This record gives sequence, C-alpha cells and structure tokens, in this order.
Amino acid sequence: MKSNQWLIALDAAQPFDAILVASGIYTDTDTGTLGYVVALTKTVTLRGGYDASFTDPPDPVGNPTVLDAQRQGRVISITGDVIPTIEGFIVTGGNAYGLGGHEWGNEAGGGIYCYQAHPVIVGNVITNNVASSNSGVDGGGIYLGRCHRAVVSGNTIVSNTASIGGFGRGGEV
Repeated sequence: MKSNQWLIALDAAQPFDAILVASGIYTDTDTGTLGYVVALTKTVTLRGGYDASFTDPPDPVGNPTVLDAQRQGRVISITGDVIPTIEGFIVTGGNAYGLGGHEWGNEAGGGIYCYQAHPVIVGNVITNNVASSNSGVDGGGIYLGRCHRAVVSGNTIVSNTASIGGFGRGGEV
C-alpha cells in the first residue's frame, strides 16, 4: 500500500488544480467509517498513471494506479455542483452496502458514486465493485444521479455487480 500524501494535496487543492498520482495501490484504513477512499467536492483533475518522477505523459497501463476500497465502502464519492475529472485509475473493491445514495433509498455506486455533480470520467478501468442490499440497488460500477452534464468516455467497465432490482436508469453501470 502506498502513502496517501496525494489526498493531502487534494484537500489543499484550489479549483482547477491537477493532482497527479504515481503508480501503486491506494486505500484508506478508515474506508468503512468514511464510506469512501476519495471524496471529490471540488472542480479538480485527479490523474493517475505516473511513474515516481511524474514524467509526462502519464502511462496508466505501464504505471497502474489502483484505488481499492477493499469492500469497506465506495471507492470515489463525488457530490456538489462541481466538475471534477478522474483519469487513468483502476477503481476497484468498492461496496455500497449500507451507504444508500439513491433518491429512493437504494444502495448506489460501489465504484464511483456521483450525485448532483458533473464529472468527467475518462480512461479508467472500473472493475469488481458492488452495490448490494436486501432491497433495490443501482450502479455497482458507476452511479450518476442528477449528473446531467457527466462525461463517461474511454473507460473499461467490467465485472461490477448490482444485485436486486437496479433498473439501469440514467447512469447506472
């Protein structure tokens, strides 16, 4: 597990800043308490795929940057009237169980949960995330609720699960 110093940079970031993240596996030991590994509430760019020297251009295949919630919560939570960019990550191990998030109380967004924001999600691998419950669920990999200007492009979205009654409305993948 790599140091999460980039999360400190994210906390200090100003609008339109870019946070570059070197290859490694990143998680948070408090994921179960917080409900996520990364919370995006700002208009910033979060870009993975860098080597240790942060040489441009990033190479997400050669320098995999993994955000792993280890089934303890969501991987990424995006809320508010913001336009963040998420690029070049492997988003895995998310579990939305018990976190709600859908307007009707369903569990939503194990990998990436977005509500009332306008994310740009490009060039990521979103895999092995779940949204499960005893009632309805939505979007094991990605949930976009009221994200009217979201851009989701060039991602590989595989092996995500939403059990019991997800309808695939809007942006539920």
